[in-house]
Amino acid sequence: MFWTAQSRQRELKMVHAKIAIGASGAPTLSAAASLGVASVTRTSAGLYQLTLSNKYTSLVGVEAMLLHASISEHNKVQIKAEDVDGAKTVDFWTLAATNSSTTTHAATDPDSGAILYLTFYLKNTSV
Repeated sequence: MFWTAQSRQRELKMVHAKIAIGASGAPTLSAAASLGVASVTRTSAGLYQLTLSNKYTSLVGVEAMLLHASISEHNKVQIKAEDVDGAKTVDFWTLAATNSSTTTHAATDPDSGAILYLTFYLKNTSV
């Protein structure tokens, strides 16, 4: 079920995910806070694949936030690939700065205890 939200695009859907990060970057999806998300898996250090419950025409945008007391302000999330209209997947990296000038980032697992919040904006029509 979707609730009404204002958008300048037709059939724009928002799907949220709340993911707890455990030891060795292991993700645990909060089912109650992640309606519309079927699963999330870690495929390698700092690389995750999220599977949506339904197919969508296209991915419009993503917002991401990492929550943890020790996470640097220079950590970020970056989309690697998406196939929301086929396999229903979004692949993303969690990245950390590798130097003090923060010009270089590398795929790194977030610290154990971190919470990753994701919001996906998805188009549900080709019009």
